[in-house]
Amino acid sequence: MQDSELNRILDNALPGYSGATPLDGLEQRVLNRIGRASRKRSWLHYLEAAVALAAVSSLVIAAFWLLAPKSEPPAAAARAGPASVAYQSQPAPLVTKRERPSRHIARPKQDQFPSSAPLSGEERSLLALAKRAPETVTNASAEIDIPLIQIPPLQSDGSQ
Repeated sequence: MQDSELNRILDNALPGYSGATPLDGLEQRVLNRIGRASRKRSWLHYLEAAVALAAVSSLVIAAFWLLAPKSEPPAAAARAGPASVAYQSQPAPLVTKRERPSRHIARPKQDQFPSSAPLSGEERSLLALAKRAPETVTNASAEIDIPLIQIPPLQSDGSQ
């Protein structure tokens, strides 16, 4: 019986609550509070992003600095003279992970540039042709006659 009495009391009280109106300005106060909180939060997001960017960039710079191959500056190589260019018959030292060999290899200067090399098959064939029939090779400077190309204009009405 008490359940039915409680239900009756609730049923009588609920219609009175549904007709209540909110206090004036409640919506605006809620919106103002949300706006202030989001402005503070966005400022903190910018600060966090700036700190994270600075940390990542300094890590990248440190990695490049530590992993970059160490090489001799050009001025020191010039002072060393031709002895550093000469070929050495000593075995190359072992390379660790931190030091990498330089990609630039110092080679002695040649007396003639470009250096002479044995003739290729095509070059030997050209020399043999020049010895057998010199007029075919030396006649390359003769004038070549190319006739003019005549292109008639197109008709815009569809007929040709």
